[in-house]
Amino acid sequence: MPTKNQNPDVDDITPRPASMVAALRSIGYRLETAVADLVDNSIAKHAKNIWVEFSWRGDASTITIRDDGIGMSEEELIEAMRLGSHDPLWDRGSLDLGRFGLGLKTASFSQCKVFSVLTRKHHHDPVWRTWDIDYVIREGKWILRRDINPAAAADAQQLANQSSGTCVVWQTLDRLVGKVSIDDEIAHKAFLESASRVGNHLGMVFGEYLFGKDSVAIHVGRTKVERWDPFLATYDTQIAEVERFEVKGHCVSVRPHVLPHHSRMTKKEFERAAGPAGWNAQQGFYIYRNRRMLVSGGWMNLGLTRDEHMKLARIRIDIDSGSDFLWQLDIRKSKASPPVSLREDLRRIARLTRSRASEVYRHRGQKIISQGGDVGKKHDLWSLERIHDKVRYRIDREHPLVKSLIEEGQAGRSVNALLVLIEETIPAPTIYIGYAEKPSEQALPFETTKEATMRRILQDLFLALRESGNTVEQAQATLARMTPFDSHPQLLAELDEFDRQHENQARE
Repeated sequence: MPTKNQNPDVDDITPRPASMVAALRSIGYRLETAVADLVDNSIAKHAKNIWVEFSWRGDASTITIRDDGIGMSEEELIEAMRLGSHDPLWDRGSLDLGRFGLGLKTASFSQCKVFSVLTRKHHHDPVWRTWDIDYVIREGKWILRRDINPAAAADAQQLANQSSGTCVVWQTLDRLVGKVSIDDEIAHKAFLESASRVGNHLGMVFGEYLFGKDSVAIHVGRTKVERWDPFLATYDTQIAEVERFEVKGHCVSVRPHVLPHHSRMTKKEFERAAGPAGWNAQQGFYIYRNRRMLVSGGWMNLGLTRDEHMKLARIRIDIDSGSDFLWQLDIRKSKASPPVSLREDLRRIARLTRSRASEVYRHRGQKIISQGGDVGKKHDLWSLERIHDKVRYRIDREHPLVKSLIEEGQAGRSVNALLVLIEETIPAPTIYIGYAEKPSEQALPFETTKEATMRRILQDLFLALRESGNTVEQAQATLARMTPFDSHPQLLAELDEFDRQHENQARE
């Protein structure tokens, strides 16, 4: 029933706490996105160090997020604990990574039933407040407690040794831990794995803050969080020119990246480059606001699907602080939808980047952006043939070596028959599954071949080309356009001397 009040023209229908709490707890935070929301607050308060602690005590386990920022006064703390403490239309500073004034509360409610915040400003005593969901439901009012239980105070005791800072303590972790005993090994292991997952997520989302002059150090337990760079700046990444757009007075910059082929990395480097969600899930757009990653992969409903062959395509988008509504950014800061006026440009950029990424994936990491003039037609042994709705892979009969063999009468017909047999019996499904599931274990052509064997094969092919009427220069140029010899210029350079020695032997 509506609450009676002195104004006969209105009804006071304040939301019932039990229903409202249930709704707030169901917004859809994952543990790692919830912790990231609290790290946002720490960065906004100029923290240089942030500590995330997972303390295992069975169903009494806790998670604490502590920083050495400027802290809050009692008045500021009470306001921070208020639901909807910020007007989303307010202008914000470059370090303010929130908008709705809900992050601290909704992120915490999503993971626990009790959370306390202890904070102190420089030259001030600590102050604290607690939200207790069961207490709010029992009282039927949005009552913020002024006390803090001893367990939360113990978890936050290191704050007493700091001149300023804030510590958030999550208790009664009903969603993450539930009712378990302290000696439950399976639950304990899952708890520790969740800590690792949080560390990986923070390294991705706040990677831009973890290096440079004004860097922030984040620790999860005893482990310092390492930056995860989705664009592999230290590798041979292909970076296209940045494109800039203006949408209703707000600047948007877009820069495509095509990552290097896995053959250019060690197995460990390749596994790390995959990102927290894996290679296929991490392809697509990355949206940043104020250096904070908001979206980490995906094609934003632009009609493009995730594909194994496109996994090297990653596109960075930078937006400003006033663009949240234009991009329909959600409370969790994890999903966005591009403005209608940008969709066609983003689709164009995505398609071009995906095409280039596919070329790198299929052609073993060769450069697909020309660095100079035309160097002649590349001699690929295999070609793609489409017949109606079917795709087949054929050995190119115009390949110089193949052509020279099949032109030799009866022997040539036998060679051609062998090539057809090879083409028709390629174990394509097995090859595809191998590359999709364990790409780093798939050997490249001649990858395990010793240099002496490679040299002997190259010399045999060189002689075959010379006997077909090619000059030394023509034979070298032809081989230089063949895989894998295009990656061995030192062996190609030796062919001049090899040719002279061969001719001398022939004269003798």
